This record gives sequence, structure tokens and C-alpha cells, in this order.
Amino acid sequence: TSNYNIFYAPNYQYPIQSGSYGASTLAQWQAYGGQDSSSVNFDPMFDTDSTLVPEVLYVDNLGTPISGITTDFHGTTRSATTPDMGAVEFTVEGTALSGSYTIGSGGDYDSLYKVLDDLEILGFSGSLILNILPGTYNQKVTLGTIYGGSADNTVTLQSSTGNAADVILQSSRTSSDNYILKIDGTDYLTIKNITFDASTSSSYGTAIELAGETNSLRIEGNVFNGYNYSSTTSNHYLFEANQSTGTNILINNNTFTEGSYGLYMYQGTDNGNLQITNNSFAGQYYSILIEQIDSVRVHGNDIKADHNGYGISLSNCRPVIVTGNKVTENTTNNASRGINIYDCDGSSSERTLIANNMVKVYSQALYLQYTGYTDVFYNTFLSNSETIREYYNYSSFNNFKNNIVVNESSGRVVYNVGSYNSDYDYNMYYGG
Repeated sequence: TSNYNIFYAPNYQYPIQSGSYGASTLAQWQAYGGQDSSSVNFDPMFDTDSTLVPEVLYVDNLGTPISGITTDFHGTTRSATTPDMGAVEFTVEGTALSGSYTIGSGGDYDSLYKVLDDLEILGFSGSLILNILPGTYNQKVTLGTIYGGSADNTVTLQSSTGNAADVILQSSRTSSDNYILKIDGTDYLTIKNITFDASTSSSYGTAIELAGETNSLRIEGNVFNGYNYSSTTSNHYLFEANQSTGTNILINNNTFTEGSYGLYMYQGTDNGNLQITNNSFAGQYYSILIEQIDSVRVHGNDIKADHNGYGISLSNCRPVIVTGNKVTENTTNNASRGINIYDCDGSSSERTLIANNMVKVYSQALYLQYTGYTDVFYNTFLSNSETIREYYNYSSFNNFKNNIVVNESSGRVVYNVGSYNSDYDYNMYYGG
């Protein structure tokens, strides 16, 4: 058996192995073997000497009593009920944070660094609100694993006024740490009403990096300003999540301006419940690019694509729901594809849905490739080249109904290449 353990191995691909099976996260291991249901993934933050004494409040007193061993390495009496793990009994001073705190000149904490240091060491109890006072802060910040979070006990980092223009976060970025804020395994976190200004460097322009598995994350009401970059370099993703994204992530009501990509998210967990809703994007090559994350919902976004790029691009996500989005061109004749769907199959019981979208771009308004069991309902698609393309024989069992499909030039209205069992009924086609 294996239980009541603390795991932390961020630099290994498969830190937990049993026979030939390797788990890259604790959640994968729990699901695979039924072990460690009460274990946690957490950085104990050892002290700097060789004794390996943890400095985090949460790990104090987490051992189990063992008869016959009553003292530690130094001869200090161990607790009879809650001894510490390791050779040395230890005590971490302080109490968990709780309630509301102000950050900035004249506040409870004068910098983000100090409050986040306390939070990482002491954790929090009950819901915690961190109000940043108005000002411009040049601070590169990392949020790691914080103990105390749950659906009822959350951490909110926000502008104290509720106005994103009042709190501006900046940083000096390099190739090795290209971010203003890094979120690394911080569950139950909300980032709200803050301006992230990454527009000052032509070399590195990422605002938020989501690193490691982070669950129950909300990014709401923020402003992301990037450098006006016309290509696809990864140095200018405004919001980037490139590994083990996590579950229950909501990105809502934010504004993304410039940068190479507005939002790039890659490799999540099954049934990730990722929602990208009611955001505004302008001036990127990819406004939204999501890859290998299942159960994705993209709804109500206003997108002005640019640089001959794509508005919404979803790849290897099963299934997806794309509804109520408006995709146009930020610069005339400078958006190649409006909605690009690649290998995002639904199933007979849970179909992919593309509905109620308004799309006007130069090339393909909808490009559906290697994607089956998809419903395309009640959309308005307009282009100057080839308005809809359904491509290759893996695109099957798709339904196109109640759409308006317009080509303003001499290109195809619909181009179906090798797909089968697709139905096109009750649509309006207009060409020329």
C-alpha cells in the first residue's frame, strides 16, 4: 500500500513508477493504481543546510507515531501523537493567512514578493483576497503550490479598485524566464482586473506562463498588452500553458492585444473542462490556439485576427464546443482562417458543436479537417477565397444545417474533399 505521502519531483517526466507504468502527476498515479488517495503534491521547501528540515507550515506534524522510537537524531523527544517526518523534529512558526490584505506602498505588504513568500510558507485558511493598490509594479512573480485551497477556500489576486487600468504589472524578461507572472501548480486561484504589460520588449513578450498542473484557475477581467509581432514565435505568447494544463480552467472577459499568440494552451488532462469565454483578441497571428486538451468550450469571444493567421484554432481536442464567437480581420485581407478545427472528433453520444458564430475572413471561414461527429448549426460564414472546407475521409458523420455561407469573390462556397456521411441541409449559399 501507499498513502499519506508528500510528493514533489517537478523535473522528472515520470516521478512515480510501478513496473513499466510511469505517472507524470500524482493524479495519474492515483487513477492508475488506486493508491495514495490521501497523499499530496507539495514542495516542502527544505532549509539550506544538509539536515533537510522542511520550512513549510503544512508539513509540520504530519508523521505517524512508531512505538519504540521516542527521540530524534539530536535526542529531542518526538511527539507521541503527531511526530515529524525525517530524522529531526521541527517546528514552523506562524499562522496561515486568512481574510483580506492590501499590497503596495502603505499596504499590509509593500510588495508582491513578500506576501507570496508568506503564502508559500504558511499557506492559507479560509478564502484569501490579495488587493493590489494602484500603481505600476516591475516585479517578476512566481506562484507555486499553496496549501489550504479548496472549492470553498480560494485565493484571489486582484486590483483593489476593480479597474485593471489602475494596477499594471511589468517585468524584465529573458529567454530563460520569459514571463511577468508564472503560475506553477497553484490550485483554486483567481487573477482578476489587472493589466499585464508585456509590450515593452521586441525580444520577449509573455505575460502569464502556466507551468505544471494547475486546477480550478480563473483568469477574469484582465488586460494583456503585447508587442506588435507579426509571426509565430513562442517568445511573444501573451498567455502560455505548455504542459499538463490541469482541469476546470476559466479564462473570461479578458482583453488580449498584439503578441504573436493571444492564448496558447497545450497538453491537458482528460475532460479538462477548459472554458474560454467573452474575451477580446486583436492583432495576433493566432488569437486562440488550443492543442491536446479535451472538453474545450470557446464561447462569446470577439476576435480580430491578423498577420494572415487564424482566429480560433483547436487541434486534437475531443470534443469541442465553439459557439457565439465573432471572428473578423484586424487588418483587411489579413486573416487566413476564422475557425480551424483539426482532429477534434466528437462521438455518437457527445458530438462536437460549432454554432451561432459569425465569421468573416479572407480565406477559409471554417476549416474542418480529420474531424467527425460534428454539428455545424446556425452560423454565418463569409470569405473571399473558399468559405468552408471539410477535408479528408476522417471527417465523417457531420451535419451542416441552418448556416449562411457566402463567398464574396469567385472561390468555392463549400469544398468537400473525401469526407463521407456528411449532411448539408437547410443552408443558404451565396457566391460571387
